[in-house]
Amino acid sequence: MKYSITRQMLLMLVLCLVAPALFAQSSLIPGSGFGPIPDSPGMGPKNYGEPLDIVFNVQNKIGNVESVGVFFDAEHSFVGDLRVTLIAPDGRFHVLFEHTGATTPTMGGSDSDLLDTNRYVFGDASTDNWWDEAASGLTEVPSGNYRTVVSGGQGVTNPPPVTSMNDTFRTASPNGQWILRFEDGWDGDTGHVVASELVMTVSGQDVVVTTDADSGPGSLRDALENATSGDRIIFASPLFDDTQFIRLSSRLPDLADGITIEGNGAYKLVVTRNLVGDFRIFNIPSGNTVTLSGMWVHNGAEPNARGGGIANGGNLFMGGVMVSHNFAIDGGGVYNGNDASRLTMIDCAVFQNQSNFQGGGVYNHNNSIAWIYNSTFDNNLAGGFGGGIANMSFNNTSGELYLRDSTVANNDSAGGHGLHMATQGPNSFSLTHISSTLFSNVDNNLQTSSANGGGPVDVISDGFNLATDDGSGLLYQANDRINAVANIGTLDFYGGKVASINLLAGSEAIDGGRATGFLGSDTRGTGYARTVDVGLANAVGGDGSDIGAFEIQDVIFVSDFD
Repeated sequence: MKYSITRQMLLMLVLCLVAPALFAQSSLIPGSGFGPIPDSPGMGPKNYGEPLDIVFNVQNKIGNVESVGVFFDAEHSFVGDLRVTLIAPDGRFHVLFEHTGATTPTMGGSDSDLLDTNRYVFGDASTDNWWDEAASGLTEVPSGNYRTVVSGGQGVTNPPPVTSMNDTFRTASPNGQWILRFEDGWDGDTGHVVASELVMTVSGQDVVVTTDADSGPGSLRDALENATSGDRIIFASPLFDDTQFIRLSSRLPDLADGITIEGNGAYKLVVTRNLVGDFRIFNIPSGNTVTLSGMWVHNGAEPNARGGGIANGGNLFMGGVMVSHNFAIDGGGVYNGNDASRLTMIDCAVFQNQSNFQGGGVYNHNNSIAWIYNSTFDNNLAGGFGGGIANMSFNNTSGELYLRDSTVANNDSAGGHGLHMATQGPNSFSLTHISSTLFSNVDNNLQTSSANGGGPVDVISDGFNLATDDGSGLLYQANDRINAVANIGTLDFYGGKVASINLLAGSEAIDGGRATGFLGSDTRGTGYARTVDVGLANAVGGDGSDIGAFEIQDVIFVSDFD
């Protein structure tokens, strides 16, 4: 018998699960596109085939996302094969579960079945770990209210750590196309999806900036001084439809918890220091969750502190942001470094920033995690280590970096010119995952170090990377390309939302990658497909995507960046 529950009852149940804020707008959004989940093309695990995308169209919401949950009715004869991911319109994504039941990289995982007569509800307020039922040896996974969990694989225990959907999606802009993606990673067992709905809680209001003045009514400063959780700060047309500079004469207020600053585009909104005094552009205090999108962060200066352009001590999402010409003692462009800080960068360009010591472009430091996708790092300079990016952990701390589908080029430093990963002092640990990323720097594209009794520096290549040197032995997969010909162009405007570095004829990056994330476009955004196979020989296991942030398209681009 079909799982019996009315839509109204379900709304009440799921809203409890996602713990909405007082006075928030809550709604269920029906999905579309149900049908069979395409089978994997071969043996797995994680050999994912074409996805089944369930689409939720969200419209006319005011403010930003407070919380998100989702349910689905689906059938599959081997749950360990599946990866299920929720993807927001701005590209941020959250894996509900993947490789369920697997505690090693090669095992198949749980063979329990999903049944489409059951209902699987996911939200942060649930107390039930997904693996408690889905990896318990039961023949069928029962209906239930579940927490999302880390992906199965090497070093994962049963039950695995839970993850937070709200940490991922809070402060996202609600409007647009959300996707619940189902992928099958091992051939033979099959399934389908028959129903799904997205539950979303939206809070706050839209606050409109109406002037490019530094202060006063209608200014960005005024909006920040009065912002409260849930507010989405946007910029008025027609003023901000063309390039406008907000020239700051003093530091902006710290960014309040739960706010979004949504510019009209990185070439249209430039927030810059007006050469009066030294101060960074944006500061996110510890514990605060913030989104920055569609802007250019320019010319911040902190000669005696970290984070010239942006300092993040909370949970920061950056989408379609350019960061340039900033300076600091560490983290010239962006510093991510308070305990438990989280930084997500998608479709960003970080260039011509400088630090005295570590991380000319981005410095990830001490118990912090950074996810960087589809982004470009160019011509950043560090006096110490990590011209482009530094991922470093000191005494009794750990740091994690996930770098995918990105380009790290022309950066310079005393050591580890592109990417430097290090530990220093006892009980320190550094972990870095790299996939489908292009390295072409002044020297030493990747480098690791450990000092003063520092702990392990683990670098995991997930394949399809390219380095113009030997990669210091850190790019070890058969489909990684070392001592390769990058043949890249210059940072310029090749269409889309941010500057990027193009690929020239003869580059070994062309068709040499595999799209490893959940983004359908390259760093330039909509209209620039992530995978365009132009007919060159693909890497083994590749899909014809180009390595790096830029994808060769079947059109000719005219440069007009200045």
